[in-house]
Amino acid sequence: QTLAATYPDLGLLDDALEANQQALAVLADVGDQALYCKALMDSAYVLQAREQFVESLEVLDNVSNRLVLLPPEETVYDRLVLDYARSHNLLRLERYTEAATSATRAVAAARSIGNFSMGAGCLSILAAARARLGALEETRESIAALMRMLDAAEDPFDRSIALMNCGRALSALGDVDGALARTEDALANAESKGIKRLIAECHRQLAELYEQAGR
Repeated sequence: QTLAATYPDLGLLDDALEANQQALAVLADVGDQALYCKALMDSAYVLQAREQFVESLEVLDNVSNRLVLLPPEETVYDRLVLDYARSHNLLRLERYTEAATSATRAVAAARSIGNFSMGAGCLSILAAARARLGALEETRESIAALMRMLDAAEDPFDRSIALMNCGRALSALGDVDGALARTEDALANAESKGIKRLIAECHRQLAELYEQAGR
């Protein structure tokens, strides 16, 4: 599992997936349900990074089915992670109503345990989904809540994700300048922490926004 967690940072996604499969085989023999769910989540993240969003959702459904076998009080964080990942995949698949539902659950869970990094990420997904659904007032409320929470979001990955999705929401509202500013913030944050995958994603989003602005 440790090896599998190292590979994505190096861009070795195929190796990460293979290492996770090996970990899952071992954990199936051991019978540790909690660790098995964690390894499944790691596989879902790798598939997400490969933009295999449907396959990632299938793995997340497996995680959800297994979490019900564990005591509910022990799985609050795991369900937060699950809904965060699920809402991200659904957003990228343009399944906006489902993305908003999962993100709303995740925001509530993040607030309940004081995880402001994931909370900011989930609020950004909620804002982007609501913007695509045409719920303009709710989108503005989500963006305002996101910006209030962002100062407390310490995780650089989640912070970059939040800023990127904020850019997507602002773009859907027609605020291209605001979208560019937030995406540039996301890029600066990702570059300062060396998050290679997000750096590439930020550049791609900026290119799309510049095209949208006719620049």
